[in-house]
Amino acid sequence: MAAFGGTTSPIVPPAFIMTESSRWDAPAVPAVGPASWGRRMDYISSFLPQLGEAERYGFGWAVALMCVLASARFAFAFLRHNARMFTVMALFTCEWMCVLGGYSAPEERKLADLITDIASFIEIYIGGLLLLETRRRDSDHPLDTSWLQTGGLAILLFIALPRQFDFPAPAARLLGTAGLTVYQAKLSASLAMAAIGSFSVGLGARGVATRKAYAVLVGILGLYVLLEAARTYDIWLVAEDDHKPMSVAFIYGFGLAKISYTASLGWIVATHGMVAEMRERGPGYWVRRFLLMAPDLPPHRHSAEPAAAQAAAPGA
Repeated sequence: MAAFGGTTSPIVPPAFIMTESSRWDAPAVPAVGPASWGRRMDYISSFLPQLGEAERYGFGWAVALMCVLASARFAFAFLRHNARMFTVMALFTCEWMCVLGGYSAPEERKLADLITDIASFIEIYIGGLLLLETRRRDSDHPLDTSWLQTGGLAILLFIALPRQFDFPAPAARLLGTAGLTVYQAKLSASLAMAAIGSFSVGLGARGVATRKAYAVLVGILGLYVLLEAARTYDIWLVAEDDHKPMSVAFIYGFGLAKISYTASLGWIVATHGMVAEMRERGPGYWVRRFLLMAPDLPPHRHSAEPAAAQAAAPGA
């Protein structure tokens, strides 16, 4: 998900630093419209706790690491007996690892952008696995996510081999530009990848989540895509080699979105994929199990259902 990095993600520590006295000299809230998004984030930053350049980088890295560890913990604590759902959380962990890699190598700008775009590509297939889980017993229903997977692969290839686009004359006059540079085309592809990844997860999670949990997840995905779109516009006219620093508001916003996304999707997948005995023990046990304060269920409890199924099978 470019939502986790890429050209539009917080993988480079910004240098926008305001002192206590200068925050009152911040620009007035700009007019409503796409052109105001970046300036609005700068304005919001003036009222947030300020971080130095190294601190911002460290904050983003720490948040990504927390998401890696939490995603892996969901898998180990609740899903070791459900291969498909364990794979979903393993891929989700890998997705955050790509984002962590982007934070770990900010000086390698193009490499950081590429691996965070790969994170968005992984997200598309997470949605595919969730949809497959929903319809695993309905062999007559086609998997609607196939076009998302092929579309994501096509966009990934375009990101690897980008090209510029020239608009027809009428469109150029309407948009006020002759076309897209290679850099702008990559930005557009990264944003499209983020949107497709979020849509894929939302589509797949619809069948495995409760109504309330799904509403929360959709809201978080919407926030992520909104942040991506705002950041894309913020750097739209910036040359590729002259990266515009990210404001504190973007840093905090992406950090909040990452943590919320991990908690929401992890909860949905874990509560759906855990064995029945674990589910019956309730949220209190789940929390203690996640925090390493409760043991796993005894092995015989996991093997009871498969053994009963084998005994009932013909010829058993």
